[in-house]
Amino acid sequence: MSAGRDLTLVLNERRLDTDSAFRLHEVLMRNIAGVASLTVDMAAVEYISSAGLRALLAARHAMGDEGRVTLRNVREAVMNILELTGFSEIFSVEPPAGGGQV
Repeated sequence: MSAGRDLTLVLNERRLDTDSAFRLHEVLMRNIAGVASLTVDMAAVEYISSAGLRALLAARHAMGDEGRVTLRNVREAVMNILELTGFSEIFSVEPPAGGGQV
């Protein structure tokens, strides 16, 4: 089996809520086929709702067992939500470069 491709997505939304999560889900589902590694740059994201978490989880499931999702430049407030919900165990999570707040 050949290795899949890498996909990097930069989110420009401050809030990953119901409306923006719907758009994210659509973009991910249109582009996820054949992706082995998805990196999502979340530097702009200050808040993520359960709808946003579901959109990311749907992408992870669509990638299959070997797929890998990395959330990069995750702000402290979003990291708290990821930890509280257990999503920090599902995704690889990277804080902002230098460990500071974005």
